[in-house]
Amino acid sequence: MMGFIGRALVGISLVFTPAISAHATTLTMAVRALPASLGNPFTSVGQPASEAWGAIFDALTYIDGKGTLQPALAVSWTATSSTEWVFQLREGVTFQNGEPFNAQAVIDTLSLLLSDAGRGYFVSPEVAGIAAMRSPDPYTLILTTKTPDAILPTRLSLISIVAPKAWATLGPDQFAQSPVGTGPFRVLGWGSGNRGRLAGFEKSWRAPRLQALEFRVIPESASRLQALMSGSADVATGLSPEDFTLLPAEGFKTYTIETAAVFAIALRNIGNPTSPLQEARVRKALNLAVDRQKIAQGIFNGTVKPASQGAQDNTFGFNPDLQPLAYDPARARQLLAEAGYPNGFSLNFDVLIGFAAADAALYQKVVDDLAQIGVKVTLRATPYATWLQKYTSGAWSDTDGFSARWDSGAYADTIRAITAASCDKPGPFFCAPELMADIRATNSTFEPERRRQQLQSIMARLRDDVAPAIWLVPANFYVATSDHLIHFTAREHGLRYDALDLMPKR
Repeated sequence: MMGFIGRALVGISLVFTPAISAHATTLTMAVRALPASLGNPFTSVGQPASEAWGAIFDALTYIDGKGTLQPALAVSWTATSSTEWVFQLREGVTFQNGEPFNAQAVIDTLSLLLSDAGRGYFVSPEVAGIAAMRSPDPYTLILTTKTPDAILPTRLSLISIVAPKAWATLGPDQFAQSPVGTGPFRVLGWGSGNRGRLAGFEKSWRAPRLQALEFRVIPESASRLQALMSGSADVATGLSPEDFTLLPAEGFKTYTIETAAVFAIALRNIGNPTSPLQEARVRKALNLAVDRQKIAQGIFNGTVKPASQGAQDNTFGFNPDLQPLAYDPARARQLLAEAGYPNGFSLNFDVLIGFAAADAALYQKVVDDLAQIGVKVTLRATPYATWLQKYTSGAWSDTDGFSARWDSGAYADTIRAITAASCDKPGPFFCAPELMADIRATNSTFEPERRRQQLQSIMARLRDDVAPAIWLVPANFYVATSDHLIHFTAREHGLRYDALDLMPKR
């Protein structure tokens, strides 16, 4: 895959064998940041957190590079009724502190997220529908849901299973400093939040080939690239497409990992009753005012195409009949006038800067385009902790819109992003009551093709009638490696760390 810019779709074997390299090997990764909560895996699902957590933790299932659900700590699952799932768990697995992995460990993790203390975590809505849990034997887990949930095994791909005794003894803050999972690497220390040092956990069920892993925090993309080119790092993540121009000729490998997410500005219609965004014609006008083709070509060097909807084509429920969103500022101004805003208005957008490739330029382009139709946007760079608190609580104050990865990616199913922009989200920011019956119906549809059609219909209505966001371009992830890194394998939100290995440097 040297020099190839495309989807990283390396096949992922379901057979994991211990393969510690005979030569001393430490893989050094230049990353933008460590997880904001360090080793607490319940506070996020995307970059940069998943870069580290994929080395430390496992869930019951995972999404591979093709968007397919695969076994992890669960080896199989069956729906025995519309509200009951039976999971058979992997035997012989131990946590990094020696605790055994079994059904009770899963129940303890899920109970934590269902508790009053755990409901505020970012991933807790994924398990909020669970009504009861039991284990007739140590490696059989039976989950009963309040209502039918056709994709519960997929939702559980977001839930890292933590060592229950370690969590209970340490508490959330200390556990974050010394996390304990079942993954191929255990944390030695976080270096005051600027350097993560991990050692290979040879007893992991997916034992690593490397002896050690180090995350070096380098906030600037250009500096991460320099670290790779100088040989002080083996991998540089979170790069920009323009960084790829010269790398292949210099012997470096480049990868564009297609996620199942789309860059977007989420628009609020809850908590701001006098906002122009209450009007669907206004939200549609904002979408027509943005020139996505110039974003794709000018900012992302043609490595992406303009979005047609809030999903990529590797996502279950993507509607292939929808064409890329049009650029039509004249029609946008007409819609604003029809809605009663011929002279425009002002908005506040809270955005995360430095979290993804070229995001600062992306959001500034949106601001510039909206200004052409009389919409003045104040762009406010927001710390992730503040953004997360607002997102989970719904307390957005004077925020009209905010940056978001329209993210079906965590489990490659459009229902995740659809639900996040619906009345059913805890602390909702947007609600279209006319869609709720159809959204909820998808959870009761266990026949895949019928469910796909339901989701595609919802995607069309969201795009053409509701417009809860300004969808922009795919939110891909750009990685470059030295030529002595082998067995590079991508997952939806990170790398397969147990597969990675280094050839001796020449």
